[in-house]
Amino acid sequence: MNMTQAELRSAFTQAHASSRIEGHIPDPLYLADCEAVIVGTMTMDELRAASLKRARLIVIALGHLLHKCITQVLYLPRALLRRISVSQIAQQLSLPHFDSVACASSLD
Repeated sequence: MNMTQAELRSAFTQAHASSRIEGHIPDPLYLADCEAVIVGTMTMDELRAASLKRARLIVIALGHLLHKCITQVLYLPRALLRRISVSQIAQQLSLPHFDSVACASSLD
């Protein structure tokens, strides 16, 4: 189904309004990509791929930040860090819930 620019803009505006109600603020790069889809210079698949790539980079950056926090602020030896789960560390730092994932893979 091909949508006009006005229909696409309306659909994106509605979707973004719904997420803003929940407190989400869309990334400016994502909004620029949405505009590119609306004007036809980017496909939805390209938008999804670009968004996924940025999300992966954020996850990697957060992992590095968490690792730095653990090793530099808490001064724990690497051997001990390999035995601690991310959720245990988050609990010690009073961070929101993280799924329990061993730190060893991110430290090697």
